[in-house]
Amino acid sequence: MLVVLVLCVVNVVLWRNREARASPPAISAKPTLHVAIWEDYVAPRLIETFQKNFRCTVKLSIFEESDQLLQWIRDEGRTFDVIVPSTYIVPELVKLRAIEQLNHAWIPNIRYLDSTFMSSMKLDDLLGIDLVDYGVPFVFAQTGIAYRKSAVEARVGPDHRPTWAWFDLPTLAGRRSILGERREAFAAALLAEGLGVNEADDVAISKATKRLRTWHDGSTLMSKDYAAALGAGTIDLAHAYPGDVLHMSGPGADVVFAIPREGGSISIECLCVGAQTQHSELAHQLLNYLLAPDVAATNMEWTAIRAPNPEAFRLYEARLGNGSLPLTFSTPVADFVLRPLTDQDDAKLLHAWEQLELE
Repeated sequence: MLVVLVLCVVNVVLWRNREARASPPAISAKPTLHVAIWEDYVAPRLIETFQKNFRCTVKLSIFEESDQLLQWIRDEGRTFDVIVPSTYIVPELVKLRAIEQLNHAWIPNIRYLDSTFMSSMKLDDLLGIDLVDYGVPFVFAQTGIAYRKSAVEARVGPDHRPTWAWFDLPTLAGRRSILGERREAFAAALLAEGLGVNEADDVAISKATKRLRTWHDGSTLMSKDYAAALGAGTIDLAHAYPGDVLHMSGPGADVVFAIPREGGSISIECLCVGAQTQHSELAHQLLNYLLAPDVAATNMEWTAIRAPNPEAFRLYEARLGNGSLPLTFSTPVADFVLRPLTDQDDAKLLHAWEQLELE
């Protein structure tokens, strides 16, 4: 009886061992990168390719304004593996410990970036750090004016050179739109006043606020659908990002995008790695992938937003020809790049903006 019992136990053990060997090994879950980014700033097929090549999942969280991104992080405690902010809020993200210092050795494609834009992200006097240690330039655009020629040129007289002063025209009241990104909106008003895009003393803010109040009277403070409204003819003049409207312009088109004679603010969006990421190396691989010239060129084709990557731009021109993206920018470029403000100046700007939104 004892022998039979022992044999039964042995058989059970052997059966379980055989079953364990026959069972497939457990498949570990794919790592997931959570990315906070502006809408339509990266071509979906590029994300699909990265997921396939690096055997991971990428989930995008879309924000519409820098203040919304800051709210997610500062007020809601959300964390991300990769963040794509405007350069001028990078110091705030550093102070919030939301982004980590980059390992440039993991981003060899950084060598393709334009030295002008790398220089623009050098020492930040507010924190005493190089912004490029925390973010690398990804795309940039100069805001300008989008307008319907058939409607606007009849109202502005013989001088058709675009200017921010067009927003002062009473005949366009109710037919115009101002961007809802406060730094961009104030920059436009500052330029209209003959001031620099980063001026934030009391006099400059007062002048810009007064100008914006005039513009706001009879304007839509951007709904993100301003491009569609232009196309439908429900507005005639818009403070605009080029990527939103360039697909509507071209030879013979009624909608035109132009940089006003006073210039327009230049916003550099950069790639950062989240400080709380559990996948730092994979996050750096995504940054490096997006900076590769062929990838950046493909992204320009889809977004109509320019990358600060000369080699990528040459590839873009070879594929599509010259003219789909604006080739000239207000110079010197450094004078029009939006830069970080001090906490005090940013608070003043935010207060003025909130008052405008309430009116």
